[in-house]
Amino acid sequence: MKKTATLLFVLCFNLLFSQNSNKKEFLLDENSKPIGMKAFKEKTKNRNYVYSLIENDTTYIGKISFREVFGEITPDLRLSLIKYLGEITESKIDSTKNIVINFFYNPKVKPNGSCIDHYTSDRKYIKYFKKNKKSIQFFITEKNYNYGKEHVFEDKDDFLRQLLFKYDFGCGNYIIIKNNGEILRRLGEYRQDEIRGKL
Repeated sequence: MKKTATLLFVLCFNLLFSQNSNKKEFLLDENSKPIGMKAFKEKTKNRNYVYSLIENDTTYIGKISFREVFGEITPDLRLSLIKYLGEITESKIDSTKNIVINFFYNPKVKPNGSCIDHYTSDRKYIKYFKKNKKSIQFFITEKNYNYGKEHVFEDKDDFLRQLLFKYDFGCGNYIIIKNNGEILRRLGEYRQDEIRGKL
C-alpha cells in the first residue's frame, strides 16, 4: 500500500508539473536544499522520511523531511511555548511538566471524518494524560481550522506551525517537549500509544 501511495504521489507530482509550465518547480531535501527528482523518489521510499507537495500561485514545492527528529530547545523558547499554549487554551500550565502537542492541518480533501476525529476521541489516550502528573497534552489545529470541539484549540497566531510544523505532512503530527528541554518531533500519522513510551 505504501509503495502504491508513493507511486501515485510521484505520478501526480509529475502530472502537476507538466500541466502548468508557468509555475516554478522545486524539490527540497530534509535540509531544505534542492535535490533532483531521482533523489527525491528514492527518499520517498524510505520510511524514515515523509514528503509533502506545496503549491502556491507561482510555485510547486516537493519537500522531504525526517519522520522523527530529536533535539533540544532553549529554556526561554520552552517558556514562550508554555506561555502561548496558556493563552490559546486559557489555562495555567505547569512548567515542570513534559508537554505533548498533537498538531493537525485542515485536510485538503474532506473524507467522511478526518484523522483528527480518531486522535481526539481516543478515550484511553486522553484518560492517560488526565491521570499523569508529569505530563500534559494538547490537541492544536492550524490557524483558521476551527474543529469545533471543546478540547481542541486553534493556533490563532500561527506561532506553533511556523516554529514547529512549518510544512503540512498530512494526517497528524506531534512534538514532545520534555521539562529538561529535550524534544522529539514526529511528522505524519502516528500511534498514540507510542507517545506514552517516549515520555
